[in-house]
Amino acid sequence: MQILVIKAEIRPHTTFIVQPFTARVARQILFKISEKTKAEWLTEALASTAPNKPYAYTPLYLNGRPLYKRPGDNKVIVLKAGQLYTFQASIILRKTEDVSLLYGFLGQLELYGSNKVDIGIISAEVLDEQVVSMPIQYGTRILVRFETPTLLQFPKLRKASKTNRY
Repeated sequence: MQILVIKAEIRPHTTFIVQPFTARVARQILFKISEKTKAEWLTEALASTAPNKPYAYTPLYLNGRPLYKRPGDNKVIVLKAGQLYTFQASIILRKTEDVSLLYGFLGQLELYGSNKVDIGIISAEVLDEQVVSMPIQYGTRILVRFETPTLLQFPKLRKASKTNRY
């Protein structure tokens, strides 16, 4: 299995309001790219309600800080014309040819109607599953640092035939 890791940048042509958690903007960008490159497999995965998905993405970052609305903030999140925003996406590739998805990260996209943004690639790499696996033994502790608000759920009791992913 191969994993495509992309760090991308966008620069809006006009100023416009976006959703309070800008990871949804990154998701919309991935939808637009999958349509642009005719990657139906990614469009289906993005639209799927299946619990385990073959992709992950971050919120938009501005000057190295995640952009999202904090509880109690009264202001809306606005992407400003000419400002540079970044995000990262990781996608599990079905086959090596799926790397052609990178062409969608070049040029322009329309978001939220007719708001145009320039999009470009800062870095891209294809990793083999064996490179990123961690040999963690049961009972070993690991530290996870979250950069944005994160909702954690307690593990659910499962039937013996199903494994718990927590």
